[in-house]
This record gives sequence, structure tokens and C-alpha cells, in this order.
Amino acid sequence: MFRNVLPVTRNIIIANIMVFLLVEFAKMSLNMDLEHKLGLIYFGFAEFEWYQIITNFFMHANLTHLAFN
Repeated sequence: MFRNVLPVTRNIIIANIMVFLLVEFAKMSLNMDLEHKLGLIYFGFAEFEWYQIITNFFMHANLTHLAFN
């Protein structure tokens, strides 16, 4: 599956899958809302954090969204 994929692309795909699994695990097992913490919030709001500019790239709404991205 990953034979013809560039290492950078492969690592981004792996990172996306790992973040998706982490968010789902935190939601189900720990009752934590990482989607709100890691997803991008408008910079004018008090909840905005600088790291959301980066973490937002790895957020996916559901498994279908992850698969088709």
C-alpha cells in the first residue's frame, strides 16, 4: 500500500490516523473533547490557542472524512 508513496506523505497519513484515533479514544474512554481543543477556533475568541493553527490540519470529523482525505 505505501510502496509508491513518498515518506513525507506516508508520515502525514500516519499522523492523521493517529490523531483521529486519539480524539476518538479520548471522546469514548476519557470523556474529553479534543475536537474543541485541537480544532481551529476563530482567533478573536478567548478559546483560541496558537497551536490550533497546526493541529487543525490533522482533525477529521469521522472515518469517512479521514478515508476520503
